[in-house]
Amino acid sequence: MNTKKIVNIIDYILAIMIIMNCNTVFERSINVNFHIQELGCIFVYVSIIMLGALFGLNRSTIFKWLKIMIWYIPLVGIYFVFRNKIMMKTTYIHLFFLFFPGILLYVYLESKKNLRMNLYKSIADIMFVVGSISSVVWFLSNIIGVLHPSGKMIVNWGGERIYESFWGIHYQIAWQSIKIFGLTGYRNISFFCEAPSLSLMLTFALIYELYFREEQKSAIKIRFKNILGKYEKTLEKQECFRLIRVIVLVLSNVTTFSATGYILMIVAFILKYVRIDKINRRNIIKKLAFPIIIIIAGSLIYVVWNQKADSPQWLTRFDDYIVGISAWKSNKILGVGFGNVDALIPYMSTFRSSNTGISSGLFAVLAQGGIILALVYLFPLIGGIVCTGVQKKKNMCAFLMLATIEFIVTYFSYTFLMLLILAYGYLAIDSEQQL
Repeated sequence: MNTKKIVNIIDYILAIMIIMNCNTVFERSINVNFHIQELGCIFVYVSIIMLGALFGLNRSTIFKWLKIMIWYIPLVGIYFVFRNKIMMKTTYIHLFFLFFPGILLYVYLESKKNLRMNLYKSIADIMFVVGSISSVVWFLSNIIGVLHPSGKMIVNWGGERIYESFWGIHYQIAWQSIKIFGLTGYRNISFFCEAPSLSLMLTFALIYELYFREEQKSAIKIRFKNILGKYEKTLEKQECFRLIRVIVLVLSNVTTFSATGYILMIVAFILKYVRIDKINRRNIIKKLAFPIIIIIAGSLIYVVWNQKADSPQWLTRFDDYIVGISAWKSNKILGVGFGNVDALIPYMSTFRSSNTGISSGLFAVLAQGGIILALVYLFPLIGGIVCTGVQKKKNMCAFLMLATIEFIVTYFSYTFLMLLILAYGYLAIDSEQQL
């Protein structure tokens, strides 16, 4: 087995850990403790050891990693020592003291061996499969009605909830239902706790396909008839596969009925295709197809927005921003405490009842961690956007911009995925990394 295949296997296992940690029913399960955080922390260091054995440890890479750790460790250490209201100390240690230093070193090592974004590629590959399977199960169970739940799982997500399971690969729950055109049905959540979390992962997979998937030189021809007659187009083989992936990811995202996901997809397409410098037949086709995508997506957003605008779920999202700012004002430096949801409840509106979950990653960090913890997130994100913008690394700049938007509107701040994005942000700041 060659070195590249070994690295790919390592990346796929690590990618599974990252996906499972991102607001899935397995991470939040009350029935069984799957120890995803512990396994993820252990495996990231096993991965570093394996990469070190394969490639050796580069001194300059270690030195750059240490330069970040010199200010990072004291920052998260100060918060840990002086903020005595940390409710999830074990989670805090796992994320900030164990996983992030490890994943930062890991992506640095991969980047030095021209395997940059290889871990991200593995996540995109897995989410393509997840999106395909979940869409089929969702269609057969929710639209056709030929599949029925086979079991249940108790999950802690904004309180204790019971999810119906389809053989452990797909889940549904009543509060994740939606009414459109007079019909009521479940939103596709796959094995995540809610539709926005699945939409988040599918969107990041789509971003990889649009911005980072490399093309190969072998070409194939596609022929079809249109109203003007025959049309023949030559596509790179990898481009054809990427087109299929993009279509599947977009359609899978549509089944989540997440207005946020729709908007992020549109922004991703805009950032990708609006900056066209030269006009040729291929770009004209893209320009003709692009408005169609916008119209369809815009129509879906309009329908979902009207259906959700007066719902408690939609009102809760806006209330979360107010809660975050109000709670942050009570302690601007240290916040109310990492994972301290009880301290946020007094700031929540009464209509929320038992729904005490937070939907915004940024405002959760700001409220619970104050300025100190917010710096851990904002420095690599904003710094990465500025540096890649100055260096004209358009793809990486677009990725970090989209990730920052997701961070603001979706709650995934205390996950392996968010920390991986921060690691890529630090690599983007490093002018020597060709991301």
